[in-house]
Amino acid sequence: MPFYKKIFIIIANNLFRILLFFAISIVASVLVYTDRNYVPTILKRNDVYSKIVKSLLETNKDQTLTVGGDVTLADPEIQRIISDAFPASEIEMHTDAIISAFYDWLEQKKSELTFRIDLTANKQRLAEGLGDYAITRLSNLPLCTAFSAEVDPFSASCQPKNIDFESERTILVEQIMNQSGFLNDAVITEDILFKDSRDSVESKYNMAPILYSLATVSPVYIALLLSSLALVVTFASSTKKIGIRKIGRSLIGAGASLIFFTVLFSFVLPRFTGSLPLLQTSGEGIDALLNDVTINFGQDYAWMIIKISAPLIVVGVGMITYSKIGRNKKNYKTAKLKSGLVSSNEDKNDKKITAKKAKPPIQSSESCDKKPKKTHKNSKYRKIPKKEL
Repeated sequence: MPFYKKIFIIIANNLFRILLFFAISIVASVLVYTDRNYVPTILKRNDVYSKIVKSLLETNKDQTLTVGGDVTLADPEIQRIISDAFPASEIEMHTDAIISAFYDWLEQKKSELTFRIDLTANKQRLAEGLGDYAITRLSNLPLCTAFSAEVDPFSASCQPKNIDFESERTILVEQIMNQSGFLNDAVITEDILFKDSRDSVESKYNMAPILYSLATVSPVYIALLLSSLALVVTFASSTKKIGIRKIGRSLIGAGASLIFFTVLFSFVLPRFTGSLPLLQTSGEGIDALLNDVTINFGQDYAWMIIKISAPLIVVGVGMITYSKIGRNKKNYKTAKLKSGLVSSNEDKNDKKITAKKAKPPIQSSESCDKKPKKTHKNSKYRKIPKKEL
């Protein structure tokens, strides 16, 4: 085989192996993350909608409701009020609306990313619940001995005399509704969500829909490219079976290595560290919830890689087995001729020919296959006994 042809086969085979390694990872990502129902499924699986409020409260449990107050978010009653104001069903509905809006924009069903989440009713329930809590707390305090012009129901140590609890509750609810720092914009849109960016989402990430559409069809182009390289390696090799064996080894090598590292980093290490190797969290509150969701994302991606790699390994084993069955012996004829084991005039045994070979037209004593007929000619002469010889 010419030297340039050997170099060409080596380059094509190595390119096939490297591209196959990355192609499996890319295809797994596309199959998992381009499914618009996948993210909501993961959130439901981890019970995020019912845990998100509790996790946020746990993370900010030391925060007080008012400056200098002794009522913090760690108070079980405060946590109940906030949880009732933001029920899991409404959080799920709002989250699904945002996710659907993103996928509609990425899939180019809509030219703009638009969504509208109205939390006015949630904020109203929260304000009324906190107002009831504050007035109940204030009414249970002892009467003040000194006059106080202003009173904070969340931090007061006594209740003023002649206080109108109903009007105080109304004022408190209005203050919470108009208070800055918490849900200043009760109606959340894409402009409010990305208000820190000078440019709109469409202009800043204008290539996102194009890249997403290319990603969805990338498995087809990757399969065509890999098939072309496989055909080149197969037909450029000295024999087809040698080329098939090379492709089989590449399939087994890429698939086995991906499965090994995927299982190691996605299933084995998280059992000891509690998180993915690249993720560092505090392990409590919202960090713990995000950690669980991230591990699920990684493990689903890992399972997809295994589902793709395992059949490729089986195909690779089949290709190697096929290349070894009925191996063509003509590859060794040149070596046998040079070593003298056979000659160029070696008879070829054709198993298909069952008829007997024709006898040579002229037979001699060396080639005749029949015994001479017995004759009684000159039988009148006596035979000489062996003892007389």
